[in-house]
Amino acid sequence: MRKNNKILLYVLLALLFIGLIMYAPYLLIILLFIIIGIIILIHSRKKSNKSYILNENTSYIDANGYKRDNIKHSNLTHRNIAYYDIYIKNRDKYPLPFSKYQIHHKDHNKLNNNTENLELLTKEEHEAIHKKK
Repeated sequence: MRKNNKILLYVLLALLFIGLIMYAPYLLIILLFIIIGIIILIHSRKKSNKSYILNENTSYIDANGYKRDNIKHSNLTHRNIAYYDIYIKNRDKYPLPFSKYQIHHKDHNKLNNNTENLELLTKEEHEAIHKKK
């Protein structure tokens, strides 16, 4: 829970306590503030699927362990590297559109996005590799 959210929750609880003791007619307004605070807390938790941020403006590690970039299109770092350094440079070797390929990390380290570690595979090829384990 973020520090600001905790402070907000404590303030709302204090308002509820004061309202119960001194201002019973305003109880509905205080309850409304509490409900708004709870909605804010729930909303902030849903958005927090990032495991940890590497650089606030450029990239982070998602809940699945993949590095993502803060860009508008596909933000999976390994897909961007594979697209520009493998797919585009060797276009004649890949007859399918890039979206039909999956990117395999040869060493199974999701954070190792070196071109030598990435391999473009069809879904079937990729599943076959991971079924061998």
